[in-house]
Amino acid sequence: LQFAAENLAERGEEDSAVLQELERTLALLAFDDPASCPFADLLSPGHRQQVASQLNAAILRAEHAESTQSKLAVSLKMLLWAQEELDKKRVRYPHMQLSTGQIEELK
Repeated sequence: LQFAAENLAERGEEDSAVLQELERTLALLAFDDPASCPFADLLSPGHRQQVASQLNAAILRAEHAESTQSKLAVSLKMLLWAQEELDKKRVRYPHMQLSTGQIEELK
């Protein structure tokens, strides 16, 4: 209950559908035998599978969500990092000057 009050209550205030589901779920705690309460459907294997599928889908969406940085910015950061690592190891490679976009001869 404390976790719900501290972390989920705000979400319920923002969205009435979330509030309704929170109330149904937390109502299970009020019954000695949750399997015989009016919200026992929440305990069914089918409902559990549905929740697990929705959770997995949300996790996948979050993992593959577009970054706040453009792909170009990420690529340039990776290029800079790679060039620094090669420089540290004194490896010769065609160096790119980002200010001009020119690729220099082997450095």
